[in-house]
Amino acid sequence: MILINRQIFIALIIQLGLFNGLIAQISDAKLDNRLPILNGRAYFSFPTKAVNLERPTDIMSAGRNPNEETRVVFDIDKMRMVFFAQELYEVSDKRLFEEVLADSSYKANFTSKVFLQKDSMFTILSSPLRYDSSQSAVMVNSLLVQTSDSTVFRIDAYISPTAFSRLKEYTDLSVKVFQTLEKGERRNNLKPRDEKRLLMDTTKSFIFHLPANYCITEDKKYDFQVFKLHRFRSFTDSVWANMMVYVGDYPQFMYMDYGLDARTATNEPGRFLDSDVQWMVFQDNMLRFFLKEQVMPRDDISKGTKVHIAMLTNYMGLMKELEGIEETIRLSGN
Repeated sequence: MILINRQIFIALIIQLGLFNGLIAQISDAKLDNRLPILNGRAYFSFPTKAVNLERPTDIMSAGRNPNEETRVVFDIDKMRMVFFAQELYEVSDKRLFEEVLADSSYKANFTSKVFLQKDSMFTILSSPLRYDSSQSAVMVNSLLVQTSDSTVFRIDAYISPTAFSRLKEYTDLSVKVFQTLEKGERRNNLKPRDEKRLLMDTTKSFIFHLPANYCITEDKKYDFQVFKLHRFRSFTDSVWANMMVYVGDYPQFMYMDYGLDARTATNEPGRFLDSDVQWMVFQDNMLRFFLKEQVMPRDDISKGTKVHIAMLTNYMGLMKELEGIEETIRLSGN
């Protein structure tokens, strides 16, 4: 007969109670915390103690843009679960599930199925084929959501390595959260249009003439703002194009972020706001990398202000489209 010290026995009972309590907090978590995703693109209901907590940035950078990402954190003791949503800047139609099944990355890493069809939304749940608990964040499920405007966002559920022993409970919880999906009020406008954006600390604005399938997001900090132009592409399209327009006092050339040498750039004449520009052009056909940028002093906006424009794509044919947008930017106001 094995005798157990009474104090050890009591400690084991207490630990078992705490253990079962943690499982209950996961499995029976009340989903009464309705939060917006991507600035109102959709809503999900999360556990009571979950919080919308954006990813940190350094002191010199703008905060995360709520139109581009949302991060919801749910902590239990030392275990953490994170729901991370991203705007994909993609459009799709009724063939989205077929496209996912044919996608080599999804086939290699996930098993996928149609999940929910409600409120003019179509969703696909993808579960990892394998898990790596050595990672700082372990994905347990991923949900693609096609909204009523035919654009697609994704929300992924991750857990910390400390929560990996409770993988099944967290996986089940992610499915329960995904089932609470509700349609949001914000839509992506994909029509050709003009958009007027106020320049901070001035009475002036930029007017952007956007072709179809483009949108603008805006980031700002104390002394600068950045307009980012995104091109929506189909789910199966590998071609992308973006433009960045920085307005402030301390711009930094983008080519530096890619480790490029200014001496490798070619110069190309152009125009911006009725002024001549010598663009710096970086082109690598082998890597499919094309960058065109320049920094221009613009005292007509405010004293000492500089405008930095960068156009970036992996398909040279789209550079003309970006140039067409840049050439039609107008400055309005006094």
